[in-house]
Amino acid sequence: GGPAAQSRPGGAPGAMLAFGPGQQQQLAPPRSPRRSTSLVASSGSSNMCQKQESKVAAPAAAAGMPRFSRAKVADRADLLVVGECVYDAAKFRWKHPGGAQFVSAFGGRDATMAFQTYHSRAFPHEIMTDYLVGYLEESETAVEHDEEHLEISGLVRKALVKDGRGSAFAPTHQWVKVFGIMAVLSALEGWFLYSGQRSWAGSFVLGLLYAYVGLNIQHDANHGAMSKKGWVNTVFGLMQDYIGGSAVMWIQQHVVLHHIHTNDVHMDPDADGFPAVRFHDGPSQPGVSAIGGKKPLTATWFPWHYFQHLYIFALEMGYGAVPLLGAVLELIFWRHRGAEKFKLSPLLLPWGMLSLALHALFFARFVYLPIIFNEDDVATTCGKVLLTAVTGGGYLAFFFALSHNFEGAGNFEGGKDDGSVEYPAESKQPDNFVRRQVASSSNVCGAGLATLNGGLNYQIEHHLFPRIAHSHYPFVSG
Repeated sequence: GGPAAQSRPGGAPGAMLAFGPGQQQQLAPPRSPRRSTSLVASSGSSNMCQKQESKVAAPAAAAGMPRFSRAKVADRADLLVVGECVYDAAKFRWKHPGGAQFVSAFGGRDATMAFQTYHSRAFPHEIMTDYLVGYLEESETAVEHDEEHLEISGLVRKALVKDGRGSAFAPTHQWVKVFGIMAVLSALEGWFLYSGQRSWAGSFVLGLLYAYVGLNIQHDANHGAMSKKGWVNTVFGLMQDYIGGSAVMWIQQHVVLHHIHTNDVHMDPDADGFPAVRFHDGPSQPGVSAIGGKKPLTATWFPWHYFQHLYIFALEMGYGAVPLLGAVLELIFWRHRGAEKFKLSPLLLPWGMLSLALHALFFARFVYLPIIFNEDDVATTCGKVLLTAVTGGGYLAFFFALSHNFEGAGNFEGGKDDGSVEYPAESKQPDNFVRRQVASSSNVCGAGLATLNGGLNYQIEHHLFPRIAHSHYPFVSG
């Protein structure tokens, strides 16, 4: 991150990533002619669960094991794909050290790059034989690990240790901030109910605190970055439900979709402002279209888009309606954004039911109890509650919009609704995960804003290393 008010779009490959004071690593130019860092293996490969960066041979193909098409896997929430291997997600999720929720979210999907970005290593096929149920059909294109990302991840981990930071999880001072925000938030809400007095200024401050919970607490937790203990991340991830959102829907939108398909005009919900705003006019470089080559609906132009630079701030404040309406409707109808291509895994239903119950408690605490205990009339009380929602939602939406929409940040296509990606050889798109993330993300300001905003002004570092706690991002950025 540079000085205040300075943005750093991802730009073209070759952007600098720093790993410590005076220690920088430049992304090397693409190797030619062989696309050795491509995410896509050639169709018809006969290598089973290919030998990866771990340099430990993956299990050999077992005679008679079934083959699966991606369509068949998509219809089976109990399965997931890593490389060419198909695993029993329903069985493995309860053994996953990071918690069952993450594995459940990828039921019926390809989890190759999700695993790599969260573990910074190639998938250990050799220790997963108990969960192996088959392989992709030879006609299917397998997603490979990104060797460049593995190399950079190794450098970052070494730099964190060398700097005395130890693990990549939340350091002590971040935990102090977490409990400080929670204490002030609880005290303010408790005072409003106990005293019956709720000021407009206090309602505004409460909205900011809600935003800080979303940025500094639940975000790291739902990325598994606060602690190596899965249950700790799950508990603090539920702070998303405390402020009126849904941890389940958040994981679906960000972990499953946005982080894997960043700025993909078909598969990234965060790139979709249709029809209110137009974030892009289509992919910067065409690739494989998830909808058969048709122009993405999100690129459709309407006359009112002439004025979107004026009314977008009002829309951002309207983001406060997400906890009041959006998340609960998605839970009731079990559809994310109302789109089939964003379908939720049935394995997530237990967490969905928990989220629905927590929503009932949220409405009681956020709306009903203030109406009962506040000394103001109902209309005034509702106005103050609405101010809290608008403040928190507007703050979040403003910074979300900056993350991937600066001039210079690219829009792509290649993501498919089964979770796989495909970058054809003739495409001029960045040909691996690292380059696409750098080219589609922007950094804004520096360490000062990172303290308030949970490091989300360092979008490049966050998208490359989502399981590194946000307190480390200024150091990683250099």
